[in-house]
Amino acid sequence: MSKLNSFLFSTLLSSIILTSCKNDGWQTAETGLKYQIFKDEPGDNVKVGDVIQMHVKYATADDSVLFNTFTSPTPVTMEVPASQFNGSFEEAVLMMSTGDSAQFMI
Repeated sequence: MSKLNSFLFSTLLSSIILTSCKNDGWQTAETGLKYQIFKDEPGDNVKVGDVIQMHVKYATADDSVLFNTFTSPTPVTMEVPASQFNGSFEEAVLMMSTGDSAQFMI
Protein backbone atom coordinates (compact mmCIF):
# COMPACT_ATOMS: atom_id res chain seq x y z
CA MET A 1 0.00 0.00 0.00
CA SER A 2 1.32 3.44 -0.86
CA LYS A 3 2.15 6.21 1.52
CA LEU A 4 -0.71 8.57 2.22
CA ASN A 5 1.31 11.73 2.64
CA SER A 6 -1.02 14.57 1.86
CA PHE A 7 0.22 17.60 -0.01
CA LEU A 8 -2.08 20.53 -0.59
CA PHE A 9 -1.09 22.60 -3.58
CA SER A 10 -3.43 25.46 -2.77
CA THR A 11 -1.60 27.85 -5.05
CA LEU A 12 -0.50 25.34 -7.64
CA LEU A 13 -0.92 26.37 -11.21
CA SER A 14 -0.14 23.39 -13.36
CA SER A 15 -1.01 24.59 -16.82
CA ILE A 16 -0.41 21.82 -19.27
CA ILE A 17 0.28 22.99 -22.80
CA LEU A 18 -0.54 20.23 -25.28
CA THR A 19 1.07 21.67 -28.40
CA SER A 20 4.22 23.62 -29.10
CA CYS A 21 4.54 27.31 -28.33
CA LYS A 22 7.18 30.04 -28.06
CA ASN A 23 10.14 29.14 -25.86
CA ASP A 24 10.28 32.56 -24.15
CA GLY A 25 11.13 31.92 -20.50
CA TRP A 26 10.89 28.13 -20.79
CA GLN A 27 13.49 25.83 -19.23
CA THR A 28 14.14 22.26 -20.37
CA ALA A 29 14.75 19.32 -18.02
CA GLU A 30 17.25 16.58 -18.93
CA THR A 31 14.31 14.45 -20.10
CA GLY A 32 13.11 17.15 -22.51
CA LEU A 33 10.18 18.34 -20.37
CA LYS A 34 9.70 22.08 -20.86
CA TYR A 35 8.60 24.13 -17.86
CA GLN A 36 8.33 27.54 -16.23
CA ILE A 37 8.40 27.91 -12.45
CA PHE A 38 6.40 30.91 -11.21
CA LYS A 39 6.60 30.26 -7.46
CA ASP A 40 9.14 27.87 -5.90
CA GLU A 41 8.41 27.25 -2.22
CA PRO A 42 10.98 25.53 0.01
CA GLY A 43 10.24 21.97 1.02
CA ASP A 44 10.42 18.38 -0.12
CA ASN A 45 9.28 17.52 -3.62
CA VAL A 46 6.34 15.22 -4.18
CA LYS A 47 7.21 11.51 -4.21
CA VAL A 48 5.63 8.56 -5.99
CA GLY A 49 2.80 7.28 -3.80
CA ASP A 50 2.03 10.64 -2.19
CA VAL A 51 -1.61 11.70 -2.19
CA ILE A 52 -1.87 15.30 -3.36
CA GLN A 53 -4.49 17.93 -4.03
CA MET A 54 -3.91 20.49 -6.76
CA HIS A 55 -5.61 22.80 -9.16
CA VAL A 56 -4.92 22.05 -12.82
CA LYS A 57 -5.62 23.83 -16.07
CA TYR A 58 -5.12 22.00 -19.38
CA ALA A 59 -4.86 24.34 -22.36
CA THR A 60 -3.55 24.26 -25.91
CA ALA A 61 -0.83 26.64 -27.10
CA ASP A 62 -3.50 28.99 -28.48
CA ASP A 63 -5.15 29.16 -25.02
CA SER A 64 -8.12 26.91 -25.75
CA VAL A 65 -9.00 25.58 -22.29
CA LEU A 66 -9.71 21.84 -22.21
CA PHE A 67 -10.04 21.36 -18.43
CA ASN A 68 -9.84 23.80 -15.52
CA THR A 69 -10.30 23.08 -11.80
CA PHE A 70 -9.72 26.72 -10.88
CA THR A 71 -13.39 27.32 -11.71
CA SER A 72 -14.56 24.68 -9.23
CA PRO A 73 -14.37 24.83 -5.44
CA THR A 74 -12.56 21.51 -5.16
CA PRO A 75 -9.04 20.72 -6.39
CA VAL A 76 -8.12 17.39 -7.98
CA THR A 77 -7.00 14.70 -5.52
CA MET A 78 -4.70 11.97 -6.80
CA GLU A 79 -2.11 9.43 -5.74
CA VAL A 80 1.06 10.19 -7.67
CA PRO A 81 2.03 7.24 -9.91
CA ALA A 82 5.49 6.59 -11.29
CA SER A 83 6.26 8.37 -14.53
CA GLN A 84 5.72 6.03 -17.48
CA PHE A 85 7.75 8.07 -20.00
CA ASN A 86 9.98 11.15 -20.24
CA GLY A 87 8.04 14.40 -20.31
CA SER A 88 4.92 12.99 -18.66
CA PHE A 89 2.45 14.79 -16.40
CA GLU A 90 3.70 12.67 -13.49
CA GLU A 91 7.26 13.83 -14.12
CA ALA A 92 6.03 17.42 -13.92
CA VAL A 93 4.22 16.80 -10.62
CA LEU A 94 7.34 15.17 -9.13
CA MET A 95 9.26 18.43 -9.71
CA MET A 96 6.99 20.35 -7.35
CA SER A 97 6.53 20.90 -3.61
CA THR A 98 3.65 22.30 -1.56
CA GLY A 99 2.70 25.82 -2.67
CA ASP A 100 4.64 25.78 -5.95
CA SER A 101 3.22 27.33 -9.09
CA ALA A 102 4.42 26.22 -12.52
CA GLN A 103 3.52 25.66 -16.14
CA PHE A 104 4.55 22.61 -18.15
CA MET A 105 4.57 21.89 -21.88
CA ILE A 106 3.56 18.27 -22.46
